[in-house]
Amino acid sequence: MMNMEEFAKAILVAVREKSDGTFGAWITTVTKNNDVKLTGISTVSPDSSSGLSVYIDDYYKAEYMLKHVGEVFDGVVSGVTAFGVFVELENTAEGLARLDNLPKDNYDFVEKRYLLKGSKHQYCLGQVVKIQVLGSDIDNRKVTFKILDDGEDLEVENEWNKNCFYK
Repeated sequence: MMNMEEFAKAILVAVREKSDGTFGAWITTVTKNNDVKLTGISTVSPDSSSGLSVYIDDYYKAEYMLKHVGEVFDGVVSGVTAFGVFVELENTAEGLARLDNLPKDNYDFVEKRYLLKGSKHQYCLGQVVKIQVLGSDIDNRKVTFKILDDGEDLEVENEWNKNCFYK
């Protein structure tokens, strides 16, 4: 039998088939006061029913990371964009370090190489980085990271990071 605290964390999912053949999923959280809070609505087609599973996974990962705000972890760059770097941790939680949460530098995005390159720092897929958890938004299932400065500047402006897959 669950105690009230465990009950407060239970997620209920109601799924109903819609007229267009897709399924509507209403994801709710039951609070300690037995109130039901709507935390998300998703439409899932039978062909992509894993979307609901991803939604729930992301919710629990954001909830877990909320307990680790301020902590420092090693992670692997899993995505590079013009607006920041996605990093995945060993616990499979993934977060975004936006440009303003990277060490100060003038960054250019090299799309063909999935590389964010500055004059002193660069980030690419597969690179190991040290991050700090800045925040976690459970309702939007998003985790925010800051990439910590490793203290090492590139020796030569065009030198490729030895951890980058794309050279």
